[in-house]
Amino acid sequence: MYYRYVLFDFDGTLVDSVPLAVRIFNELASTHGFKHIHAKDMRPLKEASIKQKCELLGVPIYKIPQLLHVFRSRYREQLDSLDFIDGIEGVIRTAAEKSYQMGVLSSNDERVIQSFLHKNNAEMFHEIIGRSSLYGKASFLRKFLRQKQLSPKEVLYIGDEERDIFACKETGIDIAAVTWGFEGYEQLYQHKPRYLFTSPSELGRLLNTIDYST
Repeated sequence: MYYRYVLFDFDGTLVDSVPLAVRIFNELASTHGFKHIHAKDMRPLKEASIKQKCELLGVPIYKIPQLLHVFRSRYREQLDSLDFIDGIEGVIRTAAEKSYQMGVLSSNDERVIQSFLHKNNAEMFHEIIGRSSLYGKASFLRKFLRQKQLSPKEVLYIGDEERDIFACKETGIDIAAVTWGFEGYEQLYQHKPRYLFTSPSELGRLLNTIDYST
């Protein structure tokens, strides 16, 4: 088994952005009359699809693009409150010494990702691709394959949401789903990802077994 390129999602996979996301959502909920997210809601929300999350919180799906614009603006303003997922920084620093290349492909803003990595002295990624569509990550993955002249089986994507699994299956890319982000084990497991990890150390063991020599 080998991969030439390992791509990471950003929010919820590399960065512990769930608390910030909840805080911003609750601000928007106060403005728009949505239900607030409380601690007791986190487990059922992690095991819900995007559509189910919207239903639970009273958010009309058609409002998501408008809300996303405001959400991203407030997110950028509070970037300094973010930190790496506990344990993941060591994993990516070790992986950076391997023979494969690494990148970030996320629906977040490319400038936000670069700013966070620079602030944390973690600029070991060969490629940063931001602002992929919330529902259209597959098209960005296909574009990445074309630009890098890679076959799908030469790429591993690491993400924390069902839409990451859908995008990878659509493009033929192996997906390593992780449960420490925005969605939980059962929600991810039902979609049959290639790998499913519950801790960064488990992911690290996989990345340590990958080798590619030209």
